[in-house]
Amino acid sequence: MANRVEGSDSPDRLPLVVDKNSIFVINRYNCRLGLQWDERDPALGSDAGEMITHIVLDMGGVLVGLQWRERMEGLLGRDLPLQELHHLWISSSSTVDFESGRTEFDQFTQAFLQEFDLDIDPVFFQQEFLELVQEPLPRCQTVLQDIKARFHLSLLSNTNPAHYEKLSRCYNFFPTFDQLFLSYQLGYMKPSAAIFNHVITHLNTPAHTIAFFDDGARNVESAKAAGMNAFRVDSPDEVWAIVQGL
Repeated sequence: MANRVEGSDSPDRLPLVVDKNSIFVINRYNCRLGLQWDERDPALGSDAGEMITHIVLDMGGVLVGLQWRERMEGLLGRDLPLQELHHLWISSSSTVDFESGRTEFDQFTQAFLQEFDLDIDPVFFQQEFLELVQEPLPRCQTVLQDIKARFHLSLLSNTNPAHYEKLSRCYNFFPTFDQLFLSYQLGYMKPSAAIFNHVITHLNTPAHTIAFFDDGARNVESAKAAGMNAFRVDSPDEVWAIVQGL
């Protein structure tokens, strides 16, 4: 018979139910969304009962607004389905090199224009490229501060020095994080397994104590494959709604 562990006074959290076969952590928010509950493998032993202690957030599309599709379609001169645009971005040699820290902004500009055979003024291209990232989304700073009050908080972003420098200069949310994992500093990008394994290793915590939030489905699936709890979201408020149930 399952043993019910009492003591949770949160209206959003159901009591933890433990039996010899599995451990379930179920919250009403996830049930309302129709999400699967978190099922721990009994082989994990006593570690399976550990709570989430680390929150890892994506940046663009989760915390920061993007004009990525509109600007990129304008630069490329054609409409692209969002999925195709995502694939183009993570498979393009020029963007992968730039966001993996292997090229500088000017080198990336020339490589991108050459790769896609674009007759565009390099200065105009760079101006448009910088506008791919916009201001923080509503309640971004408030949500970050609320999360940090309860959890270790990290950022995991596919980004580049040009976008990072723009956002650092214009806004002040980076210091809120306990740790930054930026693709151009690490040398690899999401959704590669290597970047998630790097995060787990450097946070020095079991993967199942990490909750990761991203707007990209492939990134979410890769994080799950690495053992993290992972959720697809599109705003700070969506992040916070899930975090409150953890």
